[in-house]
Amino acid sequence: MTQRAGSLIFVGVLAALAGAACSSAQTLTTLYNFSGEEGAGYPVGLIKGPSGSLFGTTAYPGVVFQMIPPAAPGGVWTENTIYAFDTRHGAPYSPAGIVIRSGAVYGAALDGGDGCSQAESCGAVFKLTPPATPGNPWTEDTLYSFNGADGSGPSMLVAAANGAFYGITTFGGDGPCVVGKTEGCGTVFQLSPPAAAGDPWTETVLYAFQGGADSSSPVTLITGKNGHLIGATYPGTESDHGTVFELKPPAPGGAWTKSLLYRFSGANDGIWPIGNLIQAKDGAVYGTCAAGGETGFGTVYQLTPASEGPWTEQILYNFQGNSDGTYPQSGLIAGPGGTYLGTTTGSYSPQGVLSDGTVFRLAPPTTTGGAWKETVLYDFVSTSGANGILPYQIVMGGNQLLYGITNGGGTNMSGTLFELSY
Repeated sequence: MTQRAGSLIFVGVLAALAGAACSSAQTLTTLYNFSGEEGAGYPVGLIKGPSGSLFGTTAYPGVVFQMIPPAAPGGVWTENTIYAFDTRHGAPYSPAGIVIRSGAVYGAALDGGDGCSQAESCGAVFKLTPPATPGNPWTEDTLYSFNGADGSGPSMLVAAANGAFYGITTFGGDGPCVVGKTEGCGTVFQLSPPAAAGDPWTETVLYAFQGGADSSSPVTLITGKNGHLIGATYPGTESDHGTVFELKPPAPGGAWTKSLLYRFSGANDGIWPIGNLIQAKDGAVYGTCAAGGETGFGTVYQLTPASEGPWTEQILYNFQGNSDGTYPQSGLIAGPGGTYLGTTTGSYSPQGVLSDGTVFRLAPPTTTGGAWKETVLYDFVSTSGANGILPYQIVMGGNQLLYGITNGGGTNMSGTLFELSY
């Protein structure tokens, strides 16, 4: 277990010049600097856990970590690496999306597993069970290994009813796509627990993408209204700039039905929908495109349901490529007062502005028909990266409090965990 000075404030990455970048009402503090050793670096996932804790993942071969808040204000946060993956034959590694259920951590591993018939590994779904005695190791169990025909490269899980999970694979399935030695256009799947403890879990392909007009490679998934699933796909060809789709549950014994909600044209409506989606109470779906829009630096969009056929898209914000950020890739989370929050990865802009990413807020219009307002809550403007670069996932920690991760930078240049008060 490692302790780092904590009770800090923010989600991020470059607090070195925080005073120049933000108003006095916004405060960023680094909670933890990842070491980069033995897979403990470059965090790619973050979720809220019980009792104010945070859980997350790092990249190849990867770890699952827990951050435990201090017992008293002003104390230190405690980092606990609950499981470190390796690349031994048949073992899952490269953890992606995780879900907490009944104290256990369930997750998707992009690689590893022992079920693949292809040259590369096809990934797996795993479970991490906490020890009966605090301080003892967590136990890893591989619940399912993909074989390619049923999917390959699982990237996230979504909790479903009766102990089951929904999820997506980037490749695999019976579609005609071929990427290197990997076949298939991706799937949406369901993983169901056994009726009796110790029996195998059951994986069911709910939908296999076919490429072309059907698109391919799902990148995100949420549970929507009425048990529907809503997700987005990656641009697959020069004429495919990504889609948002819906899967409707079947009548007993039937098949799930896929509907196209929106196909991005590659013009001013955005390119490459990615990151977390949100469906509002009125059924509208909110999300981000990592590129495209009027400036090419990405958009925040809204999709409004139609009585039939494709939904209507409205661009809520076009990133300008300067201090407001560029290339939003983590999607959106819901904030107080009908606001949405997200991050941008940053880069040099045509205006010559260097940004290592931003955390932004998008507020709804105050009058009917008015414009949404984007506010940069924190701009990681630095050349050193001392407090992190490339902010990625964020979660709400309170009414005006965010926690987040950066994918690089920090003391060890391997990413940070941060907290932002705004």
